[in-house]
Amino acid sequence: FRVPAHFSEGLDTLIVNQAQVNLDIAGDYVVDLAEVYGVTPITNNPATYFYTAARAKGRPSDLSDFRRVRVRYGRQTANTLASVHVNLDVKGYMLHAEYVRNLNHRAYPALTGSRGGRFESQSPAWYVVGKRDWDRFSLGGELFDMAEDYSTTLSVQQGSYGTYVQAYGGSFFRYEPRLPDRIGNNRADATYTLEFGSVDDNDDKDQYPDIYFMKRSAPSARYIVDPDGIFPGLDTDLNGRPDINENANRVPDYFEPFLLYNVDPDAYEYGDDMNNNAVIDVREDDQKPDYPYDPDREGGHLFGQFRPRKGMTVTAGYHRTKAPFAGRRSEMLYGRFEYDRRLPFLVDLYAVERIKRVRDDIRDDVYGVARNPIYFEPDVIPIGFLSEEDLLNPLGDAVLLRDPLLMRRSWVNTAFVRANFIRVPRLNAEVTLKYDNNFQQGAAFQAENRISDLAIVLKADYQWQPWNQLRVIPQFKWLHQRLADDEKQVLEIHERYFYPILKLEYPISTRTLAKLGAQGFPFLKSSYRSEVIPGTDFDSEVYVAMVSNTSSYVGYQVNVNAGFEWRNRRFLDRSRGDQDIEYSRIFLRAIAGLQPSF
Repeated sequence: FRVPAHFSEGLDTLIVNQAQVNLDIAGDYVVDLAEVYGVTPITNNPATYFYTAARAKGRPSDLSDFRRVRVRYGRQTANTLASVHVNLDVKGYMLHAEYVRNLNHRAYPALTGSRGGRFESQSPAWYVVGKRDWDRFSLGGELFDMAEDYSTTLSVQQGSYGTYVQAYGGSFFRYEPRLPDRIGNNRADATYTLEFGSVDDNDDKDQYPDIYFMKRSAPSARYIVDPDGIFPGLDTDLNGRPDINENANRVPDYFEPFLLYNVDPDAYEYGDDMNNNAVIDVREDDQKPDYPYDPDREGGHLFGQFRPRKGMTVTAGYHRTKAPFAGRRSEMLYGRFEYDRRLPFLVDLYAVERIKRVRDDIRDDVYGVARNPIYFEPDVIPIGFLSEEDLLNPLGDAVLLRDPLLMRRSWVNTAFVRANFIRVPRLNAEVTLKYDNNFQQGAAFQAENRISDLAIVLKADYQWQPWNQLRVIPQFKWLHQRLADDEKQVLEIHERYFYPILKLEYPISTRTLAKLGAQGFPFLKSSYRSEVIPGTDFDSEVYVAMVSNTSSYVGYQVNVNAGFEWRNRRFLDRSRGDQDIEYSRIFLRAIAGLQPSF
């Protein structure tokens, strides 16, 4: 230690105004600093949240980087951002560029009347994105560099913020908000630190950040999780509810009778995955501020597009990213063919063929709901109000899913086809097929392997009006997924779902509708079949009769549903007979919302 200090005049008291540490260090190191206070009956030995003062660059495995590192301790006193940006969009040219300088100010927490040692660190970040469009050809690219310690967060250790703890019933030194781990750096339970982000984390792009601090009159100031939930890429109709859980209960709609016809599990969906973590990019939910790039990233991207004819696009590109301080990298060479056309009087067709060569060991962890490897149809849903936690996580508690790094060194081929048959009036028929092949190349860190994933959805419905205003709507849906690999490194899935559905609707009045529905019949049941998990096959039937009324009352639109439901599930393996379900219920549900204006 080297602690410059002075004695106050006439007093035998040491006043510290600066602290620094010299370390002889080597290898893959990280140096974190924090304050730890003396033990007293009030403070109970609290500590500030650790911050990184020094770290090794790359992943050195020996002592070749032996050096002396000097670190100074200081509380963050200010975080300054100075930037310049350029946006140009004119006559087929696009150029967006920005340069930011992050100045992080710190000072040693000296006693009142003393001047603590002050210092600062500077972190640059910049990017340049350009594109040029011609009639049938486009060329574009980007360059970027984000320093490893770039941050827009201000960490505060001030006693004046102690009043915030009252909202949580804690002591003066325990005003860290008690929220799930998704709050990132604020997850510590007993640190003398509050953190304020000037750039929000808002992955679902709605009006509420995923986590934000609201200062009201004490003691109600607190961190708040997005009040309508966090579900990136799953609210295409912008109604504030996830498309796969429109009725806001604890069961995804693709497992609920009748509702399952319109939605599919994520395994059957297609989308770009540029960071190679096996999650569609637009559906990623992380715990990071929405910077254009993550800190400790530098690299570039070059691509070209050719449109040989209407509805057809050919894309080729090269993407390279390095994480200098983490000692990792991502490199991808890719090509993609897209076809999106209506074949007159026959079918709407969308097809994608994508191939990419990947070397990627950068972890991109995201939040999600872990899949239960053994699927059982949900049991009877308790009738009652959802808790605040249930409303925030309608599909279950979000957990941090580790990037499995399945593309450390791979050739990856993806084919996706969606076809809508339009030849017959009032008949809607659709087939989607997704086929992934990940050819893992043998190397020191992974064995040679092939991971294949086939997902198919077939569904059709027909609207028939045989008499007066009676509507008869037969539907069926069939899903199949086969996920497997040669080396048994992934959880194998081989399962099928089949749902025959019949719905009848008859308007009693302009506001009242009578409905009958059946999903599965005595002669043709709904079914689930698994080829890899023995004893889980079952058949099921669901019958519903209900009356629905929609009316207006003092500016509110009120919908009332009353009816009867009977459900039956029976396992083919009779040793699991105690898990069969047979129940009936009478239900009444009223939903009120603001009346839409037109």
